[in-house]
Amino acid sequence: MRKSLSLTLIGVVVLNGLIISRPSIAYSAELEIKWLEKSYDYIRMYSEGLAAVELNGKYGFIDKTGKEVVVLKYDYVSEFKEGIANVAFNGKYGYIDKTGKEVGKIKYGSAGYFSEGLGEVEVDGKWGFINKEGKEVIPPKYDNVINFSEGLAMVGFREGKWGYIDKTGKEVIPLKYYDVEFFSEGLAPVALERESTFKVGFINKAGDEIIPFKYGSAGYFSEGLAWVESDGKYGYIDKTGKEVIPLNYDNVSDFSEGLARVLLGDKVGYIDKLGRKVVDFKYDKSCDFSNSPSTVLLSYNYASDFTNGLAKVKLGEKRGYIDKTGKEVVAVKYECANEFSEGLARVLLNSEYGYVDKTGKLVIPLKYDKSEDFSEGLARVLLNGKYGYIDKTGKEVLPIKYDDASFVFVEGVSIVKLGDKTGILKNPLLEKEKVKVEKNTEKSFIANPTSSKVLVNGKDISFEAYLIEGNNYFKLRDLASVISGSKKQFEVSWDGDKKAINLISNTKYTPVGGELAKGKSENKTPILNTSAVYKDGSQVELLAYTIDNNNYFKLRDIAKVFDIGIAWDGVAKTIAIDTSLNYIED
Repeated sequence: MRKSLSLTLIGVVVLNGLIISRPSIAYSAELEIKWLEKSYDYIRMYSEGLAAVELNGKYGFIDKTGKEVVVLKYDYVSEFKEGIANVAFNGKYGYIDKTGKEVGKIKYGSAGYFSEGLGEVEVDGKWGFINKEGKEVIPPKYDNVINFSEGLAMVGFREGKWGYIDKTGKEVIPLKYYDVEFFSEGLAPVALERESTFKVGFINKAGDEIIPFKYGSAGYFSEGLAWVESDGKYGYIDKTGKEVIPLNYDNVSDFSEGLARVLLGDKVGYIDKLGRKVVDFKYDKSCDFSNSPSTVLLSYNYASDFTNGLAKVKLGEKRGYIDKTGKEVVAVKYECANEFSEGLARVLLNSEYGYVDKTGKLVIPLKYDKSEDFSEGLARVLLNGKYGYIDKTGKEVLPIKYDDASFVFVEGVSIVKLGDKTGILKNPLLEKEKVKVEKNTEKSFIANPTSSKVLVNGKDISFEAYLIEGNNYFKLRDLASVISGSKKQFEVSWDGDKKAINLISNTKYTPVGGELAKGKSENKTPILNTSAVYKDGSQVELLAYTIDNNNYFKLRDIAKVFDIGIAWDGVAKTIAIDTSLNYIED
């Protein structure tokens, strides 16, 4: 179950044998490329503001200006997680921070990622955890460990004894299981030997056995239901263990947006949470299922889960998209169709790529030799052997003349190659947003109290919110408080040293007092908030205002960042916030 550390650089740009000129500043008024002085053999995608680079077999890190902030001396490096990267030096592993300072000693046989403030380390085949000061807070004594999640880590021994520990190292759930998995919606599927066979049941975080050990395999709880399998047949149970959908199917997926993919014979269809057929069983299954004792990994390349109200399907050799009624909203006629990304999906027809929107309209013509998904508002395209980036209207933001370019923009930058030059390209769309924010500091806005009714997962919640320039702004901590405990929950904290707001996804919110408190309902003058905002360690650009010493964020911005469903009922003048749904662009 333990995955060995992978040091393969994924999604890299290969830059062999380049002779790099002196730095140049900008390509145009809107396009800024910082040309690098060195010719690196590899450049990795940015993570938490830094990118791993390799030259002559040694690794280090550069920042977004191209400056080497961590010297190239390591044999291998990982990406940064929680401000820490694992590194290899002279056959030993350890950790460094973003300044290149070693976190403890580089003395371990192997190392994993940091999660929830602790990092995995291995000594003589045994695993434990260290903190960010390099102290071994949980001594290496386990044969296997899996990252901390929601305050617990999975640990085990080779003879099939698995359990859970907390951050002090206390074994809060005994090591007696054959296999264990992450908790989801308060429960985790675990496997136990029963009558010479392994059976799967569910436990809670106290270690109580909530659902009996009687299944051959099981999945995570999703939207209140989990799939289970017995004798090769699949169905669904609720959190009491009741089989609410009979085990009649040949395979199944988790519920997503109220529907689940199920396999009956060799055809795929969709059912709702009552087990009713919603979409007929007529779509092709393109890959086999892969089973393990406690989970089943699903792989339908062209009969996918619903995301933002649509699912990708395959009929014969043609692909398209259906809505939740089974209606083909994008005709099943394409040779290839990818998932929707930022409202558009790339499609292939007659060996040419283009993009369709969710109505099926071809918004960017089929003309490219190759293309990628949209990221940060831009997509990489290939035409006649040259690369560039287009926006969602099809406009060439980066001219199609480059010899290579990163697959996607990450943290506002990509890597491009032109002739013998390699550079860091800033996303011009984000730069425009920064200019817009700067201009907003010169304006005076009026914040009007929001009169709209607000429903959160169907419950009427009274917020103190304001309408600014036609957009609804909510207190950040109010939003975090009301969705805490849901699948989209997030934590909010303040970093006084960096003067930054930290948002941590999939983490229960910690109340500080004053949540959902209300002041006097009257027009206010908001002040633009210039504090940096980080989500899971990466900086994000979010527009916020300060009103009466509270930070108010645009509701749709927060919903987009955490993929929360938002809807507006103009007749009832009601805002609906639904954590069981995905975010859809307005």
